[in-house]
Amino acid sequence: MSPPAEDRSSGAGPDVGWSALMVAAQAGDRAAYRRLLTEITPYLRALARRSLRRPADAEDAVQDVLLTLHSIRQTYDPARPFQPWLVAIARRRIVDRVRIQIRTTGRETAIDPFEETFAAPETNEGGSEADSIALRRAIAELPPGQRQAVCSTVATIKARG
Repeated sequence: MSPPAEDRSSGAGPDVGWSALMVAAQAGDRAAYRRLLTEITPYLRALARRSLRRPADAEDAVQDVLLTLHSIRQTYDPARPFQPWLVAIARRRIVDRVRIQIRTTGRETAIDPFEETFAAPETNEGGSEADSIALRRAIAELPPGQRQAVCSTVATIKARG
């Protein structure tokens, strides 16, 4: 992460510029706040990607950090460095995201993509003749009332199609 423009010439790190932007944001300077968020976002992404493998999870963590930062921005003490304060917030939100991953991974099973079936016959190219025969036999074995309901539903679907 490169330091803010005004700090490059002085050799100061990003924390000096970010601290000044945060102080201005606390005073109500919207432009400074927008600039701060724009400048810290790539830094936060880099932090999140170190702990979270999936880009979507890293991006969710970054959004969590930004929302937290927004809600507690008045707690920042301008007498202290900004970057360690930001990193502490980021680490907590990233750990929260890792915990969510661990919980969901233990309960969820990834599924392989499967073929979708649509009402229009031309879209159902994956069916076989054996499936069609088995379906006709199963319908023929239904009681007359159920068979009539299935056949009229099929006819309605074909009429719409």
